[in-house]
Amino acid sequence: MKKRIALIGLLAMTIVLAACSAEEAQELEEVFSKATEASENLDNFAMEVVSEQTFETDVEEGSSPLPTGVPITTTLDSEIQMDPMAFHQTIEMDMMGNTEMEQYYTEEGLFIKPSEQEGWLKAPEEMMEQLNALSSKQQTPVEQLKQVEDYIDEFNMETEDSNYVLSFSSSGEDVQKMLEDTMSDMLPEGIFPEDMMESVTINSINYEYTIDKESYYPKHMVVDMNMTIEQDGEKVTIDQSMEGSYSKFNEVGEITVPEEVIQNAQEMPDLGQTP
Repeated sequence: MKKRIALIGLLAMTIVLAACSAEEAQELEEVFSKATEASENLDNFAMEVVSEQTFETDVEEGSSPLPTGVPITTTLDSEIQMDPMAFHQTIEMDMMGNTEMEQYYTEEGLFIKPSEQEGWLKAPEEMMEQLNALSSKQQTPVEQLKQVEDYIDEFNMETEDSNYVLSFSSSGEDVQKMLEDTMSDMLPEGIFPEDMMESVTINSINYEYTIDKESYYPKHMVVDMNMTIEQDGEKVTIDQSMEGSYSKFNEVGEITVPEEVIQNAQEMPDLGQTP
């Protein structure tokens, strides 16, 4: 159950879901098209995402591996290069104590430094292959909108100052189908078990995406989602909120792994290898 919830958490971080008159729909499609084009010409950018998850379970108190009722806050601070795909990021998780991690990802490999570890680790080839597949599917935040192009008429769009604000709010079967279609398009085969969605129910989602009027680059994203996972007679409800901001478009420069990290990193064992 805990592993499946972790996979769902990854899925929730990749969801970009996409309601309006004929005139509004035409304007929305134009904004959508220009935002996608701007995304395709983007070389690099910076992104900060803060998410908070709260778990509620029906198992007896103390017997769940999850910290029920206690918010888990994760902060992701990244600089991302598009071609070739590369990033440098720090991750901080507050779950009854702070955990930090720094990562580099380039053609040289994936290098990880947990806060409790003195030196760097190099990820196995299997993990690199999964990241390569994810990177080619996800690309930039706006590029993700292309994955839900069939649902463009489900958006609301407002103009606020120098921004376009795209929003979506729904619940029930409509959200479930969008989620399944999005997961199928965005994520490579093998990342999630084939039967995973059978155990997941999306109860509700509220989504807001802000695009700059002049550049058509993304500026801000807010996603609030509530879902339930049932497996082996246990039920877990996850309430998640996520807020992201984007900056430094084409200002990051080339991302490289410091030579001292490459030279001194220890190899991590393969994912299927037992100690």
